[in-house]
Amino acid sequence: MARGSFANDPDRHFYLCEFAHMLNHEIPPPPYDWASAAAQLHLQSMGKSPVPNHFGFGVPTFLADVPVDNTWNASWEAFWAQQMRGLFEREERLNGPDEELTRLRKAYFEKAIPRYLGPLERNGRSVVPCLLHSDLCLGNVRLLTAASGGDLCIFDACAYWGHNEGVLLLSQEFLKPALC
Repeated sequence: MARGSFANDPDRHFYLCEFAHMLNHEIPPPPYDWASAAAQLHLQSMGKSPVPNHFGFGVPTFLADVPVDNTWNASWEAFWAQQMRGLFEREERLNGPDEELTRLRKAYFEKAIPRYLGPLERNGRSVVPCLLHSDLCLGNVRLLTAASGGDLCIFDACAYWGHNEGVLLLSQEFLKPALC
């Protein structure tokens, strides 16, 4: 893998990586396979953040076309609030202010986040960062062809180092096959 900027045009960038031959995009991966792969990613990366005991990512990432604020932060609660604040601000810039959303947003930041995430980092407790995919939807998980090893491939990541349960809001595309 390599990435960088062109010497003669610093505003033009490149990214090179190994090509993965994938099966037809309409063939869904078995639910337990992708869930196991995500769990392995979390377990194997636990405590290996490049900025020890910090949450975030070294470069900006995007959730589709939405920029995500991944600035490094020593607190999981503060990092989550920072990411959510950026998403709410973008929503307001695009669609204008909304009285009900403003009221709910205030409660979310002043009550919900401190009540649910704050206790994870109080009274001697801490959260150990692990690498999260963050955009784990059916469109980003594929089976590789036999020529590429036949394994599962999770790609198009909006990755960051966070709480291992930070991405439990999975798409119903994944949940439906698991429930059948």
